Amino acid sequence: MRLPCTLSIQDRCLSSNGKQSKKPISSTVAICKHPKADKHCLIIFNSKNPHGTKYDLEENFLKAHTSFLNEGKVTIQFKNPPHDIYIQASVILLKPFIRLLHGIITKTGNPKLLPKSMSLSVTPIFVAPTKLVINNRSEYPTKGFPPTLESLTIEGIRRLGLDLGIMKLTKLKVLNLSDNNISMIPEAFSLMKNLKVLDISKNHFYKSSLKDWKWLSGNLCDTLVSLNLADNKLMFLPVHIIKLKNLHTLDVSGNNLKEIPNGIGCLRRLKSLKINENAIEKLPGSIKCLKLVELNVTNNKFKSLNVLSSKDQLLLSRITGAGSLKELSSQRVLELGLRYDASIIPATVVFYLDSEAKYCTCGKPCFKVYSFKCINFNLGCISDAVITNPVSGLYAKVDCYFCSHKCARISNANRVQLVR
Repeated sequence: MRLPCTLSIQDRCLSSNGKQSKKPISSTVAICKHPKADKHCLIIFNSKNPHGTKYDLEENFLKAHTSFLNEGKVTIQFKNPPHDIYIQASVILLKPFIRLLHGIITKTGNPKLLPKSMSLSVTPIFVAPTKLVINNRSEYPTKGFPPTLESLTIEGIRRLGLDLGIMKLTKLKVLNLSDNNISMIPEAFSLMKNLKVLDISKNHFYKSSLKDWKWLSGNLCDTLVSLNLADNKLMFLPVHIIKLKNLHTLDVSGNNLKEIPNGIGCLRRLKSLKINENAIEKLPGSIKCLKLVELNVTNNKFKSLNVLSSKDQLLLSRITGAGSLKELSSQRVLELGLRYDASIIPATVVFYLDSEAKYCTCGKPCFKVYSFKCINFNLGCISDAVITNPVSGLYAKVDCYFCSHKCARISNANRVQLVR
């Protein structure tokens, strides 16, 4: 195991005569195993000593001072030569190094995990960490995260907010913040360039208002493929979620949702949708645009086929002519998937695009010119596997919006064929 660090070496014999220790120098400390014996050694490389200095560990190790380990500082003492080695390194890397050293000294470590000694003329190569798991507050880094991280898990430590240092991790692809007390994420989080998987389940996002979900935009619209919002006691699902056009997996189970966004059908690449353990009574008609592999709708409040009233099944038509210029231009913006926010267009227009849009069963948006009908829909038509309650079966109540009479006729014809 190799540890990049800054160190200085003090000779105890010289220090008694008033000699000062050498200035700290950037070095690499390695623990190796002898090739033909069950012995271990500690080797120090640096620019002034490329061939390395070797210290035998068995019967030569004197003591290790770890009082300031959480600050990234330790002192290792040897008997022969009588050297004190002062090491300063990243806490994340230093702790496992000291644990390994302790295992060798106490003979509780696994020697098979150690590399055999190599030629001391070989320059050591340090592999920067790409994965970090934090399950305890004491493991949290006090001096920031390694910039090379690609996977970060901070789970079950009751953290109240998002560490702003996470947004500096430009290589981060997987972020797990589950089982904490986080209630809001800053809007700047949308600038994460490579994030693909985000798990923020079992938090307190039910405290967030609609404006607190603006972080579901920006670069995340292109990069995010998996989002887990389960067990957050959510009363609503933000409409911003339909902008995540590359999303493959969405889990919003275990909340208090009564409906899901009307534009859920815009997530054309979605393969897994979990909306179980909620209070949903009906689904949006745009869900008919999805082609899922897995759909879980268990333990909701869907109305069965015979509960729909005659009023629910009436066709309400508002298609009386061409829409206004505002409606036609808004439709075009959404159809083309153009990005927009309050820095580009007025906030009132942003609200109009986000909140007023209905989505036809063909996937196109409509605003005030549409027809509407509530139908019973077989969920097996949009998913290879449907997990549902035996009582409710595969049918669910669906609110369908139609952008034209043609879409309404096609939907009605498809229903007639299914009945036959």
